[in-house]
Amino acid sequence: MIRRLPIAVVFIIVLCSCDPNDLKDITYDETGMLGLADSPWPCEGHDSRRTSQSPYPGPGSAMASLIYDSSPDYAMADALSPAIDASGNLYCGAWVDILKLSADHEFEWRNELMLYLRNIPPIGRDGTIYVGGFDQYGVQNYTDGQIIALDASNNQKWVFDLPDQHNGGIFGALAIGSNGTIYAVDKSDGLFAISSSGKELWTYELESSSYSSPAIAPDGTIYVVDYDENIYAIKPDGKLRWKYPAGKDVQYEVVAGEDGTAYIGTENSLLAIDENGNKLWEFILPDASTNRPSLADDGTLYIACADHAIYAVDSDGNQVWKYDTEGNITAPITIDASGSLYFGTFTDAGKLMSVSGQGAFIWEYPIELGYSQPVIDSDGALYAGTVDGKIYVIRESE
Repeated sequence: MIRRLPIAVVFIIVLCSCDPNDLKDITYDETGMLGLADSPWPCEGHDSRRTSQSPYPGPGSAMASLIYDSSPDYAMADALSPAIDASGNLYCGAWVDILKLSADHEFEWRNELMLYLRNIPPIGRDGTIYVGGFDQYGVQNYTDGQIIALDASNNQKWVFDLPDQHNGGIFGALAIGSNGTIYAVDKSDGLFAISSSGKELWTYELESSSYSSPAIAPDGTIYVVDYDENIYAIKPDGKLRWKYPAGKDVQYEVVAGEDGTAYIGTENSLLAIDENGNKLWEFILPDASTNRPSLADDGTLYIACADHAIYAVDSDGNQVWKYDTEGNITAPITIDASGSLYFGTFTDAGKLMSVSGQGAFIWEYPIELGYSQPVIDSDGALYAGTVDGKIYVIRESE
């Protein structure tokens, strides 16, 4: 009994010194949705893996209606497609504001955060909206990052200021882990883990600057990239699991497979890295990828290329089909429950388009999304923000 006492004492001391967040299980379901709102589209890329796969069918034809116009206030303002909560309410970013529209598209509130917003704000399981962006000020355009937590009534819960380095800021999307931990990449200071109460848990410094949006694998591993052509796998405790030097420019962000495979577009390819940091395969593209790949439930990957085409690639790295879009696609492709794809082309006359999972044209509509990804609601409605500050809902034409 005397010999066992020191071990018990040590165990109690260690247990009491732990942060409560660290004692929670880091477990994920295969969809990466455990820490997010149980809703049709709670974050950038639909889920924490960034698959862009919706469980609902989208519109098979297009009839668009304008539901919000921010352009009278900001003439050159992009509008982001919305996050959708469990009640169908919409949370949309427009330049330096975030606003809420009801499920019936009635305006409810607008918060002038004065943060430049680039991505869909994630919604937590408890309904908290997390907004990450950057301040820009001074003639030299210095930037600092900030995260603001709001409730559904526009009450501020907390603010987290990233280090004041005058060269940072959050340019990618936030991610939410299974236990509510928020992950954010600061341009100059690396990956931050922040508790659901707004306290810093840990930081992992990247080798170079980064505009990455973290993706979370089913086991809780966080994937990010930096400008020095590296792909990082970080454990939920902030320790490095592995780093893969791609040897070429890695574009945008990772999408994580059910088995932990990391898929990423590069300057001339689609690259697959297994959960242990080993290269599985590389599909060569004729030009640079233009955004994050999208991953369907059947394992098919869809990637947009600067040659104005979409490539469908199977889980072994083989081309399934190619679709010529006649314009650059500058936001990730959205996949509906039937396998149909939705995306915007960026040309002199931009279009919102849909093609089938077999690469056949379905419809197009003359609105220009720019860098905003279309999102799908549970009733089949498609929402899209545009480069001229408008938000549209697209439904089946009558």
